Amino acid sequence: MTAMRPTLFLTAFALTAPLVSAAPSSRHEVTLEAGAHDRRDVVVSFAIPEGAVGPFRLRDGKKDVPLQVAGQRGYFVVGALESGSSRTYSLETVKEGKVQPGVEAKTEGEDVQFSWRGRGILRFLGGKGQLVEGAAAQYQRAGYIHPVLTPDGRVITDDQPKDHRHQHGIWFAWTKTNIEGREPDFWNMGQKKASIQFESLDEVWSGAAHAGLRAKNRYIDMTGGSEETALWERLLLHVYPGSGSGPSAYSLFDLEVTHERTGTTPLKLPKYHYGGLGFRGAAGWKAEPASMSVLTSEGKDRAAANETRGRWVRVSGPIDGKPAAIVLFGSAENFRAPQPMRVNPEDPFVCWAPSQLGEWEIAPGTSYVSRYRFAVFSAVPEVAEIERLWNDYAEPPKASVK
Repeated sequence: MTAMRPTLFLTAFALTAPLVSAAPSSRHEVTLEAGAHDRRDVVVSFAIPEGAVGPFRLRDGKKDVPLQVAGQRGYFVVGALESGSSRTYSLETVKEGKVQPGVEAKTEGEDVQFSWRGRGILRFLGGKGQLVEGAAAQYQRAGYIHPVLTPDGRVITDDQPKDHRHQHGIWFAWTKTNIEGREPDFWNMGQKKASIQFESLDEVWSGAAHAGLRAKNRYIDMTGGSEETALWERLLLHVYPGSGSGPSAYSLFDLEVTHERTGTTPLKLPKYHYGGLGFRGAAGWKAEPASMSVLTSEGKDRAAANETRGRWVRVSGPIDGKPAAIVLFGSAENFRAPQPMRVNPEDPFVCWAPSQLGEWEIAPGTSYVSRYRFAVFSAVPEVAEIERLWNDYAEPPKASVK
């Protein structure tokens, strides 16, 4: 059984920013409907009208709105819109486009650093990866996110901690698997049964509404006497401007993970208590386990959350003497959503683990797609704020064009 590919409001694209003379001047109206929820600092998208030729300008009355055009879609940030209300913008063809400031993706070798207005957000690690001192060679890998920073610049992730060298910031791996009777473990790489290696950085972009990248990893089965590719993992990362300043500020990013099985037989995933998307929290939370708190969308704390299902999970605690938090959201359209989770009682570790609900498989010729959103705070957000962000994710405002 595999998960079908869900459809969300952000789609894959190649960034375009034409700076050429346009066709004859044209004008369209973009109407945005808030729906049932209040909106604040949310990225929305709309389809560019068929036949319309850019460059374009988006205006809210007499005010220009930073617009990002990618393929046949436009993206912009809505500052505030009350529930039940709507707003109409003018989409105009102009003679010459201009680069709009926004979220920046800076490539450094095969790593990519993301920032907004000079504020660091996160780093994607590519290439061969770097081992920390004392780590054995089999733990070397890349193709994951670390460090993730709070809005005020503190590191909320950890990488290759001494007790779990195979844990890497925000990463993805399967633990208990079966391929034709063999059992490669892509999670616990110290067993030398399998490995995950970065393959390529395929696209990187910056923009007024979001920056991002596409990358590919290779899952290597080492149980058959030779190294064989078991899965291709394709990553699509979107990083947004986030919101605010001071204690209410947050950073926001989405990660889409697609798995494609190679060969002619399925990769089976038996029932198991962890494996999937993982988060390893700040090193200080390991040194003082009681300092890390957990709250799920269903009201479960750290002691009760393990092997329960939820739409989101908040992980929080002091870093360098000040509060910090990250909220992990699982898409409502993910396989087995709301997915169950592994919450470690002592280590600062949380994992979305669909295999907890029983055996399933990724068959050749199909794609297993899962999507997650992350919000990072320099304080501990209230449930109402988390639910507001969930509404933006699960029920985004709708835009129409005429």
